[in-house]
Amino acid sequence: MSSKDEKQPYEKKLSGIEIPDPRGDFNKLDESQKAEVIRRAKLLYKELVDMYKDPVFVGLTYRTNIGQIMRLFIEQDQPVANLIYHTLHKIRAEAETEEAAFEMDESIKWLRKIMHLLNIEIDTARFSQEMVTDYVLANLENMGIVTVSEDGVTRTLEPSESIIWNLLMAKAENVYGIRLMNSGSPAKWEVLESLCDILRDELIRLDKNKKDGEEEFKDLISELERLSEYWLLRYCHDTGWDDDEGSKELTSRETISILGNVSKKAVVNAGLKGEIEIKKITEKEDREPVTYYQTDSALEWLQDQKRRHKFNYLPSLKASNKYEDRDNFLVIPAESIEELGSFIEEHSPGSFDKPRDENIET
Repeated sequence: MSSKDEKQPYEKKLSGIEIPDPRGDFNKLDESQKAEVIRRAKLLYKELVDMYKDPVFVGLTYRTNIGQIMRLFIEQDQPVANLIYHTLHKIRAEAETEEAAFEMDESIKWLRKIMHLLNIEIDTARFSQEMVTDYVLANLENMGIVTVSEDGVTRTLEPSESIIWNLLMAKAENVYGIRLMNSGSPAKWEVLESLCDILRDELIRLDKNKKDGEEEFKDLISELERLSEYWLLRYCHDTGWDDDEGSKELTSRETISILGNVSKKAVVNAGLKGEIEIKKITEKEDREPVTYYQTDSALEWLQDQKRRHKFNYLPSLKASNKYEDRDNFLVIPAESIEELGSFIEEHSPGSFDKPRDENIET
């Protein structure tokens, strides 16, 4: 065997490892499963469009202390950052095609965001005055301190795509019963929960310190808090599933109250009226039994069309209802906004509106 044909050590180690491929897994689904995955992808994309249009997400990354958190883990190396930034601008100046120029513009914009969040100053000796001004203004604009106008036309500020995508990944599992992808693997709530908690705490801080006329964050805070309850209800329902009897697991009045946007008293009354099936469990011999609510019955009550507050929830889409598949959600093979749009367009062309239009620049 020639040296060219011989496997390197790392290749030998990898040859026996089966690496999951959620993208390829989609092609193995039956037609009804594929149709349902595509339908839920469209529903998530509609959520995405709504978030793009919501002013609360404009420059949100820069209004939080997320940059300070990043600086705990990433070294602020100003010389190296400026060298890379300068190199990208040099490559951009030599771009020979529109496509190459666009790719470099996006690369420069991405690096500039990271530098802003890490509080890295631009090297004024290395860059022209125009580049320095553009760098500073972009940071001020991202924070909402200034709005840059060109020829009397106001430029729309950017929605925070990273926050939007992380929120969408969390909603995919907890609300829509499916998963998106994150760094090549299915995006799981157990990983996303801590990120959502950090964002929620930051929004609570911003909401307390907001000035008159500034955007309120209460709705988004409430939505983030509900995500944990969504997960609790879904987990309780799915782990107790029986094909013949439905879910035998129970949930709490607190979870039903938060998800239904009603008082705990309303939940108790619904149980007393027989609208939600209840079960009393004696947890301690010297105390009164604790009232729990059957998950199937609670879901039916929450989804009642007569309710004032619509409860958005889809059943879990999994390989099977077997206990061993309790965490085996089907996956939408997309790990970015662009890939989600491309997936829908490939499998259902012309059936959705992209969020990037003349009113929403990115």
